[in-house]
Parts: sequence; C-alpha cells; structure tokens
Amino acid sequence: MILYLDASALVKHYFLEEFSGDVIAIWQSADQVVTSFVAYGETMACIYRKQRGGLSPDTTSTIVSRFKNDWESLIRVKVNADLCGQIDKLVEAHALRGFDAIHPIQGVDRKAVFQSGQAMKLYKALSFP
Repeated sequence: MILYLDASALVKHYFLEEFSGDVIAIWQSADQVVTSFVAYGETMACIYRKQRGGLSPDTTSTIVSRFKNDWESLIRVKVNADLCGQIDKLVEAHALRGFDAIHPIQGVDRKAVFQSGQAMKLYKALSFP
C-alpha cells in the first residue's frame, strides 16, 4: 500500500491528536509513505507553533530530530508544472487554500491511500480520468 500524508497527518505522528493512532498504524503497515516537499515547511511550522504555545524547547528539539530522520525515509513528491491543470480544476470546484490543493493532486497522481482529513474528503470528491 502507498500511503500519502499531508502535513496535518504527518503532525499526528509526533503529537497525540485525534486519529494519531490511525496514522501511526497505517504508516507502519504501508509499503511506501509519500508526501509533498511542501509538507516539510508546513510540518516544521506546526512544530514551532506548538513550541510558541508552550511545548518545551527540549521536547521541540526531540520532535524536530524525529521528523527530520523520518523525512529522509519518505518519498517526497515535487510540485511541478504537470500538476497545474489538475490543480486548476480542483480550486475551481472547491474553496481551498493553496497547499490544500497541492496535496490531494499529488496523492491521486501516486494512486495513494490518503490519511488526512481535508485531503481524504477532496480525494473522494475528485473525478479525474
């Protein structure tokens, strides 16, 4: 199974949140775990946002180290011009923020199983040939 994780799902691997157990279990059983290069910045921003919200510097450092180690094992998909036509269709049909349009398209392109709230809903709504 190919698992596609957007940043909201990646974060659940490092912080106890709703569906964290599901993300971890599916990640462990996946043959390949795929994400977009844009998820790196999104995930790091989330980690440091949590530090500004009270997460200790030591815990932050541990989580950053774990994430960077895991990042090397992920298949990272580049955003490229080939995706633009599909992104156009998606944002025309759905009210999305920028990166929320990129993640589902990249997962569909990889025929991946989704593990994220927004991307999962959009994946189900997509009807690309």
